[in-house]
Amino acid sequence: MSVAISVPEPYAELVTLRAQTLVEHARLNGRFLEVAIALALRDASDGQVVVMFVSKRTQRAKHVLLRMLADADFKTTKYSDHGSDSSMAAYRLNNGAEVWMCSGKTFNADELPFTHVGAVYALDCQDITTDLRRIVSADRRTLFGEIADRGHWFYEACREAGDELLKYDMAAITKLFPDTKPRVLPQTDPLYKRVMELQDVAPTFSAQSFITFARRRLKVRTDKPLEFLTERQQAEGRAQFGTPVVTFDVSQLQKRYLAAKRLAVMQGKKPWYLLLKYRRGGFTTLEQGLSYQVCQELPRSDAMTLAHTTKSTKRIVRITKVFHEKDPEAVPRLNDKSKETFEFENNSYFFIGTAGGTGEGRGDTLQRVHGSEVAKWCLGPHRMEDVDDLIAGLLGAAAHGEVVLETTPNGMEWFANEYKSARQGKSEFTPIFIRWFDDPLNRCRPGEFDPEELLATLSDEEKNLMAKHKLDLGQVAFRRQQKRVYKRLFPQEMPEDDISCFIQSGTCYFDTDELLEMLEKMPDPDPCKWGIPGGYEAEWEKPVKNEEYVLGCDTSEGLPGCDPNGVGVIRKSTGAQVAAVHGLFNPRVLAEHAVRLGQKYNNGLLAVERENHGHAVIQKVLEIGGNQYRKPHFRGGSMYFFDVREDIKKARAGWSTNGNTRDVLLDGLSEAIMDGLMGVKDREFVDEALSFKLQSNGKFEADPGAHDDQVIKWGIAWQMKKYARSKPKITFLGGSK
Repeated sequence: MSVAISVPEPYAELVTLRAQTLVEHARLNGRFLEVAIALALRDASDGQVVVMFVSKRTQRAKHVLLRMLADADFKTTKYSDHGSDSSMAAYRLNNGAEVWMCSGKTFNADELPFTHVGAVYALDCQDITTDLRRIVSADRRTLFGEIADRGHWFYEACREAGDELLKYDMAAITKLFPDTKPRVLPQTDPLYKRVMELQDVAPTFSAQSFITFARRRLKVRTDKPLEFLTERQQAEGRAQFGTPVVTFDVSQLQKRYLAAKRLAVMQGKKPWYLLLKYRRGGFTTLEQGLSYQVCQELPRSDAMTLAHTTKSTKRIVRITKVFHEKDPEAVPRLNDKSKETFEFENNSYFFIGTAGGTGEGRGDTLQRVHGSEVAKWCLGPHRMEDVDDLIAGLLGAAAHGEVVLETTPNGMEWFANEYKSARQGKSEFTPIFIRWFDDPLNRCRPGEFDPEELLATLSDEEKNLMAKHKLDLGQVAFRRQQKRVYKRLFPQEMPEDDISCFIQSGTCYFDTDELLEMLEKMPDPDPCKWGIPGGYEAEWEKPVKNEEYVLGCDTSEGLPGCDPNGVGVIRKSTGAQVAAVHGLFNPRVLAEHAVRLGQKYNNGLLAVERENHGHAVIQKVLEIGGNQYRKPHFRGGSMYFFDVREDIKKARAGWSTNGNTRDVLLDGLSEAIMDGLMGVKDREFVDEALSFKLQSNGKFEADPGAHDDQVIKWGIAWQMKKYARSKPKITFLGGSK
């Protein structure tokens, strides 16, 4: 018995397919599925074993297969599900032929129950990750798909196919199937030539293309006063009750943000961004719009958004649902509209979820990643290590895509540390900072405040801010209003600079005003610093002959994941920081740095923290430091011994940090900062001092994710200013002359 099939005119050449044929076609919304199944049944009518690979639409493929068999009066029996694997099913026809249906993106050759078949047909090859030309031997192999991304095996196969490649563009398809015309992309679409005319051009998305896309297709809910909206938005808002849904007109501030991203790419940087922003700036909505555009206009694209709480996730899902429901040209969704995953007919996926634990994104290929309120991903049960693992998975998945991690500040956590590195040029991310007064809408309107009263009550801080940033009275009135709302959280909810904003609410051990004033005067990056293996070295002053210097050394194991360690040098007469090394050094290397700096600075008095791995550092210093660093300071040597007894057998080398000495160390350092006694040059020390606060356990410690090794290092060095190296006593024997 044979199966009667009818192949439409544009595809007549498929009837006489060669041994291997690649069919590259415009978007057809499943029509090639029917053509491929008809051709597969033609081969099965000759008693062959036929295998069909389908990337996603397996159930539909099975339905079409059974319907065609029924129409041809051809009986079949489903005889195998390949064990418990529901992605593979086999059908035996009454002429002895077999048709295997395999679904999924990836196929393992070792798990397939066959090695040689009569014919192989594959649908949507651009979505199948395994190179099907190499896993199954077949007399005939026919692979169907749209244009794949560069580097994909199907893309490479089509470019190498020569006469084996058949192309069917939009004109041929819409002539045969007129009902597909509404699905055709408009000619203004950036993907029109690639998808509809099968021209091999790279899809690009510019800021201008999104501005046009948003104005033409996107709607947003807004609670802003009508006078803050564009004329078009005002007209739309007046015609509605409740919270209006208006056209997404990209604001001037959002355009400025898009320009900053574009500039980074033009400078050769990766499209990875850290956005530090104020509350309610509209950037989450903007990033959702950009991800939605990619999924709508770039077939087979995957985008992901992660929020910090379930409530925030639902809010972001709502934004995207409004986009899709109000989009007049929307590519339809395939999945349940109540779900957080948006699966579109162009095989694009847009996942919106909550950052929880580890592993999101691992194994995926993502065109866009958007992280919302990343600074709060460290809250709750999630530790810094969890966030590190989560971020690593996302960056791996979006290695060639765009990544935007945006947040309002929330103390010293993963984002703050990475942002700091990015500012110093030590990260692949580009930092972008949007202050509250960068938004022209953040101001009180006339009539909402008294200008004369405001002028009469301006504080010095407000006057300095107005002079520095050219603020007007409306912005100052807005600032006062927001400070009443957020109180001590104002610096992090409405940031004005990207340093103080990371200071959490609570009590900082050190004088933050003094520290911030120091930071303003420090160059960034510091020209007196340079990289060395394992960390950096700095020299702010060269050694001066006959001057006394003191050194403090903070110790650690020096392995990845441990706290850093280092050595700081202070000029005793002035209290100035003159040199330092810092990084991750093993005890031997740290000891070598300590001795080298001590000898360079006139055999300065060295104190090494002896807790934990400090013993190993001290032992190495005593071994390589020569006679000067073997003797205790009370015997005229350059090594500090914490038990100041003249009995060398009882005294022990090094500084011991315990409950008593820690308070003494911190008090001395705080006094030196507050009274301007220490000439601070080390920017990293100031950063750590700003994050050294009263924690929930009742102790002053570094914020979660921050370190205190700079504080301890310089604190020990400062304590050494109290100690003098006793000179050897000279005793005269015999009678006097």
